[in-house]
Amino acid sequence: MADECVDPFQRAVLSPAKTFAVQFTPQKRDCSDDSCSDDPKTTDELNGNPKAPTLTLFKVGPGKKRVQKWSTL
Repeated sequence: MADECVDPFQRAVLSPAKTFAVQFTPQKRDCSDDSCSDDPKTTDELNGNPKAPTLTLFKVGPGKKRVQKWSTL
């Protein structure tokens, strides 16, 4: 399993109490020099940071509205 490559895609994980969410956005991929066999629009790699993946913490409020608390590369 360690030798397998998992395609990156944007994903969010809620805390057990559903009051916080951590979201991962993959590194932006440049398809001009890559085969891009999968669609980067579906993996959300076009919205990523060009140099590094991004991890963001959100506070989830009423109506599932998310307020960003911090973000890091």
